[in-house]
Order: sequence, then structure tokens, then C-alpha cells
Amino acid sequence: MLITSPQNPKIKNLVKLRRRRGRDRQKRMLIDGGRALQLALQNNVPLETIYFVPEQADADVLARARRQNVPLQAVSPAVFQKIGYGDNPDGLLGVAPQPPLRLQDL
Repeated sequence: MLITSPQNPKIKNLVKLRRRRGRDRQKRMLIDGGRALQLALQNNVPLETIYFVPEQADADVLARARRQNVPLQAVSPAVFQKIGYGDNPDGLLGVAPQPPLRLQDL
């Protein structure tokens, strides 16, 4: 089902994740763009959802996500404009848990 309203609770929450405070509170991060999502999928990053604009999104990324059982959510271009944050939006945005970072791991 296509999300067309920027007032949708999921969309409002994604906007919160654009800010560091929102990401830190929820322990989640955004992955913007097809190239970054392709790398995340190749490296088995546990993606929660990929939001995409059907007319713009890279079909290869979506196919790989389907094979890995990553939930996909179609959104309208207007909604994606609200949630996307990169310089060249390509219609793909993923949500994943933040990896735990501890000083001893570095």
C-alpha cells in the first residue's frame, strides 16, 4: 500500500530520525540511497524497512531486499521529499538499528 500522506505516523517518525537526538533515542539510523542500501544488503545489515518511490527506485536493490525478506514500503514522491535527506535523492531510504559502538571495540 502506498503512503501518500506526510502526516502518517511512520513518516513523522522518519522525520525525527533525521536528527541525531531522534536517532540516539530510538537507537535507529537512516540509510539514504541505492548505493548505500546495496552495501547494507551485501553486508547483512539488519534492515527494518526500505521506503521507496516506485517510479524512481533501483529495481536491483528492491529485488535483493525482497530475497532477504526486508519489508518494503512504497511512498509518494511528496512523502519521500519529506523523509529523504541526501543531496541527490534516488527514491530509496532504509531504516536499521544503530550498531553498538563501544570504546573497546575500536
